[in-house]
Amino acid sequence: MKIYSALLLAGTALFFPHPALATVCRNSNGTVTDIFYDLSDVFTSGNNQPGQVVT
Repeated sequence: MKIYSALLLAGTALFFPHPALATVCRNSNGTVTDIFYDLSDVFTSGNNQPGQVVT
């Protein structure tokens, strides 16, 4: 019965949000910014080389 209660409590804890575990990214001004990634390109072995600088 003790194990059942512990599993029930642990399972219930998974459904609650954990704001203490959240990370907020801030820019150099100290404000929160959105980051948008351009995923429209098709990557091949020719244009996706290690150390390649994308401009």
